[in-house]
Amino acid sequence: MTEAPTDDIISPEPSGATPRSWWTRFTPHTPTETTIGVLALAFFAGALGYLIGVNDSNDAPAAESADAGFLYDMSVHHEQALQLSMIQLVNGSDPTVQSFAREILRAQAYEIGLMRMRLGSWGLDPADPPDLAMTWMGMGVARAEMPGMASASEMEAFRGAEGAEADALFLALMRDHHAGGIAMAQGAADRASNEWVVDTAARMATIQSGEIVELELARQAAGLPKEPEGFTPDFDAAGMQMGSDDG
Repeated sequence: MTEAPTDDIISPEPSGATPRSWWTRFTPHTPTETTIGVLALAFFAGALGYLIGVNDSNDAPAAESADAGFLYDMSVHHEQALQLSMIQLVNGSDPTVQSFAREILRAQAYEIGLMRMRLGSWGLDPADPPDLAMTWMGMGVARAEMPGMASASEMEAFRGAEGAEADALFLALMRDHHAGGIAMAQGAADRASNEWVVDTAARMATIQSGEIVELELARQAAGLPKEPEGFTPDFDAAGMQMGSDDG
């Protein structure tokens, strides 16, 4: 009698290994697999973004508007989150922290694709942003100086870290990164006029607020320092930017 095919034909398990669920079999487990998945998500999101955004071309915001400015700036902000996550997958060790890095890669690569194609649907070049970031928030800074962006020295420290040291730096850097992203997203939700941008910004702020809580719980569970060596906080525990006159 012919035996029915099993999932092991798709993804055989090594001898003695714990069987993986059907979902785990199709999710990335190495930095290379994750990179391929990120690129695929960005491409898919871009195509979807074009399809749902093409009708905006007749009422397109200007490059200097809050709508376009937010998409330009948040795309770059997200790009650093992808970079941080890829470093974590290579250098880190804690399984929970690694899972955060993979989720950030998937979610933010997808969002980058959507934002870039939305810009394209408005006749704007996603690769040619205004010279300064955050002019739409009345600031005007270099993109490397946007709220929550890891500094060159922090990136150098993170690249040189391994194991628990890398885990602690990733959690600290991403906590600050998300706090900066929330400030930008809330600013866009208040200032933008395009409904899609307003909804997207509000959703990002909500999601990243929840992820900050999850990152902190993971840090506590792993017994990692809140401010590891090599990290300089941009935001305090209340989410207020250091040196800000607010509050």
